[in-house]
Amino acid sequence: MVDNRVGGNGTIVYTSTFNGGTFNFYAGGWPWGDGTGTLGTTTLITTVQYMMIGGVSTPYASVVNGNTSGEFDNGCLLSFAIANGSGVGETPYAAIPATYPFFLDGTCNPASASTQFGTWGTVITITMYINCTVAEEGASWGAVKSLYR
Repeated sequence: MVDNRVGGNGTIVYTSTFNGGTFNFYAGGWPWGDGTGTLGTTTLITTVQYMMIGGVSTPYASVVNGNTSGEFDNGCLLSFAIANGSGVGETPYAAIPATYPFFLDGTCNPASASTQFGTWGTVITITMYINCTVAEEGASWGAVKSLYR
């Protein structure tokens, strides 16, 4: 955490690092497979804006950027970045939306009702890169030229 506030106004920058985990892509017959694998390191950087309101340094806006990488079970590689994410809600100040999944405990199982704490939000920009060798398709020079006639 880096606190850049002066007189209660400014930003606090939080850097959160998580190691490990799994991912699962929806089935779709993708060249890299239907998508399960393990994550390496995930880094999230959250910048929270503060201003003095009634003599109290009060957060009023935030943005999150992050990146992660991983490997599909078949050896293909994944790089994933989010930018311009913003928080929408946080327990216990707001109720978790009915369409939001349960928060998980340390064993990746749904946390008990008394420990359903966390945040949710929206992301404006997502970039994903998958590096995977796929089968080669043969083509003759004549076939390539015919594409431009």
